[in-house]
Amino acid sequence: VGALAMARHVKTRRRLERARTLEEVQARAHEMEDNLLGTKLGPYRLLDLLGQGGTARVYRAVPDLSLDPAQAVAIKVLQPPSEHDPEFRQRFQREVTIWKDLHHPNVAAFIDWDEQDGLTYLVTELLRGETLRSEFQQGARPPAEALALLEPVFRALTFAHQKGVVHRDLKPENVLVSPTGRLKVTDFGLARMGPEDKV
Repeated sequence: VGALAMARHVKTRRRLERARTLEEVQARAHEMEDNLLGTKLGPYRLLDLLGQGGTARVYRAVPDLSLDPAQAVAIKVLQPPSEHDPEFRQRFQREVTIWKDLHHPNVAAFIDWDEQDGLTYLVTELLRGETLRSEFQQGARPPAEALALLEPVFRALTFAHQKGVVHRDLKPENVLVSPTGRLKVTDFGLARMGPEDKV
């Protein structure tokens, strides 16, 4: 009886924690006027807006069943009306094709992509930390130290080039630095595969 009561208690507590988390997300969504925050895309629940550009928004998401922050991912969602633009959709499909085959320690890992309710989205590993821009803002470094810092980026680009991929949008904001100091190149939205790729 004690074990059954304990199991019920744990289940109730998890249900209350889930409700509280979703309530907090909905409050943020209302405050930010973001109708995607708190919604479910595939097996994931969007919890935080990480950034946005002219063509997409990037969210922190977790598996909907557990809401486990340890399993968080990054989800890039195409912003309307971009996903209705045939050329833009072609570029997105190319990004998926390119990124999913780039398995390298210094390239952010591709996980999945899908479409739901008119939204097209891409799932990648979530890299907690800062961008390379934050490292640059600490001031100039001796050449040897700067080269050592950038070496992982060079390795990632060399690997991509060996696969015939040119990133075309390499900038400090597209290089993420983990809390342990590992650098990973991300965002292959403008990448091309060889000179024949003109889109």
